[in-house]
Amino acid sequence: MPPAGWPELDVLTDALERSAAASATARWALEQTCLEILETLAEALESRDRYTAGHSRRVSNYSRDLARECGLFEDEVERIRIGALLHDIGKVGIPDAILLKDGLLSDPERAIIETHPAIGVRILKRTGVFVDYLSIVGLHHENHDGSGYPNGLAGVDIPLDARIVRIVDTYDAMTTDRPYRTRLPEDIARKILSDASGTQFDPEVLQSFFASGIVAAK
Repeated sequence: MPPAGWPELDVLTDALERSAAASATARWALEQTCLEILETLAEALESRDRYTAGHSRRVSNYSRDLARECGLFEDEVERIRIGALLHDIGKVGIPDAILLKDGLLSDPERAIIETHPAIGVRILKRTGVFVDYLSIVGLHHENHDGSGYPNGLAGVDIPLDARIVRIVDTYDAMTTDRPYRTRLPEDIARKILSDASGTQFDPEVLQSFFASGIVAAK
C-alpha cells in the first residue's frame, strides 16, 4: 500500500474526481437536451389539435401541486412534474385520423389509442436517461379497481406518481373543451371525480386533490 501523501496517488485521485464530475455534468447536459427535445415534441403534438393545446403543461402543473399536497419531497415533486409533462408523448405514434377524430371512437380505434402509453415508454427507453418517468408515461391510465390499461393494475400496485397523474389528467380533460362536448363546470367535474373514488381513482389521493386548491384555468 503506498504511503500517505504519495504524490502520484493524489494526482490520480484528483483526476478521477474531475472525470466523475465531468461525466456527471455531461450526463446532466444530455438529460436536459433530451428533455427539451421531448417537451418540444409534446407541444408540437398538442399543436395538431386546438382542443388539447396546453393539456400536458396543465397536467404537469396540477400534478406538481397535487404531489406537494400529498406531502412528497421536492425531488419527487419535480420528478412527477416532468413525468406528467411527458405523459402523453406516445400519442405521437397515433394516426391523426384517430387522434383528431371529432366523434366517438370505434372499439378498434380505441384499442389503437390505448397503445399510446406503451409507445411513450418505448420512446423514453430509447434515450436511456428517462427511467424515472416510465411509470407515469406507461401507467397513467390504470384504475384503482384494476379496470384500467395497459396492465390492469389495482390499488397500491399502481405507483403513486401514476395515481396522481390519473386524477389530474381526467380533471383537465373534463374542464377543457373537446370536439364532442364543451368543458364541464367545475362543480360537475369534481362530482364526477368524487363518484369515481375507489373505482378509477385512489380515494386518499383524490381527497388530497380536493384539498389542494387546484382549480381549472378559465
